[in-house]
Amino acid sequence: MLTRDFIQLLQLTPKMPVKVEYLPGLYTPDSVFVEKVTTADGDDGAVHIQVTLAEGPYRSNLVTNDIFDQILQDIPDMAILPSSIVTVIYGNAEFGNTELDINEIEVFQGNFTLKLYSTNNLINANRRKEKVRSKTVEPKSKRHFFSGLKNILFPTPLVLRWNPAKL
Repeated sequence: MLTRDFIQLLQLTPKMPVKVEYLPGLYTPDSVFVEKVTTADGDDGAVHIQVTLAEGPYRSNLVTNDIFDQILQDIPDMAILPSSIVTVIYGNAEFGNTELDINEIEVFQGNFTLKLYSTNNLINANRRKEKVRSKTVEPKSKRHFFSGLKNILFPTPLVLRWNPAKL
């Protein structure tokens, strides 16, 4: 998600509680806070604004103003914000700190929910399916030609099996 869109959504929803869904149905605990905001060069050539979330020992409800203020405080060069991509770095006991893309933001019933997973993997699934199909199945015309050629060159003998008990 572009940082300018993310910041605009944060400005439109001030003081709204933030929930972070890192897998379908799995949310971060209430003790999550914004540890730091950094910039990094991504593999795709774009600048990434990385929002690092950490779990604290005390309960602190994360609100949209916390994220917005931390971005404005930690990013010295505001000129990179419109063209950069925002990502979230989060980890817990089940997996280490990982950079996750914000795939969807849901503002519903007074909650600002960041969804860090993608449910639309059809493009990747179709690519994998085509790759497997192209490796294992040869084209139909070749199969028919070679099976016909094999039957001509190596005919299968006619085998009759007699059961003397039935005679």
